[in-house]
Amino acid sequence: MSFSIFRTNFAWYHKSIVTKLLAIYTIFGEVKAMLKDQIRHYREEKKLTQEELADKIHVSRSLVAKWEQGRGVPSSEDFESLCSALEISVSDIVPYQTVVETNKKNTKKRNIIVSLVAIILLLVMVWIIVDNVDQTDFKRDL
Repeated sequence: MSFSIFRTNFAWYHKSIVTKLLAIYTIFGEVKAMLKDQIRHYREEKKLTQEELADKIHVSRSLVAKWEQGRGVPSSEDFESLCSALEISVSDIVPYQTVVETNKKNTKKRNIIVSLVAIILLLVMVWIIVDNVDQTDFKRDL
């Protein structure tokens, strides 16, 4: 494998990982923010206290409070129980369209960050190559 093929594959692989991690982090943060508001909204709409909702889904009141404060998210099992207890669907509490729109808004920011990381990696690689060439030339001159 030539160096240029390795560099191209590495750059693509690195960009792919960074992009995915940033997307996951951004989407998770947005979903977490939506969840806290939505859980409270639907709980209050059903005129339930945190304690009553917690009893319905077999969790502690403090866990429901944690979700509503945005300090945590329900597990998949708790999420299903939550939607069932509030008589809503998953798409009611986290609309897919909202997640897609949020992802589109953050695409430009992610692209800039990925580009900066790629430039930094490229500069480090060039510095390593130049440093190795200089050391090799120095040894030959001796």
